[in-house]
Amino acid sequence: MTDVKKLQKKLFSHDGNIRDGAEIFDILGNECRLEMILALMEAGEMSSGDIAATTNCTPSAVSQALAMMKRTRMVETRREWLNIYYSLNPENTLVKKLLPILSSLIQ
Repeated sequence: MTDVKKLQKKLFSHDGNIRDGAEIFDILGNECRLEMILALMEAGEMSSGDIAATTNCTPSAVSQALAMMKRTRMVETRREWLNIYYSLNPENTLVKKLLPILSSLIQ
């Protein structure tokens, strides 16, 4: 028989991780955002304008998606004068796990 209290404690003691994980899967569930992630994987670092030019995403969609990705710490930013460059965050646990899976999409 399942110990419900023990299972609840195990599953929900990491509420932040579950919330971040759900948002990451939401990000991956959209073709435009998935293209953005693949572009960042391939290029390493890109500006939002370069991301929009490379993918089938509008500049507005890129901006909104990058905000989501920053919130979940999927991407890091680097400012150079007036430009902001985005790259996948190698320290994000879910990004580390997803990269090998997603890399098969661009090979």
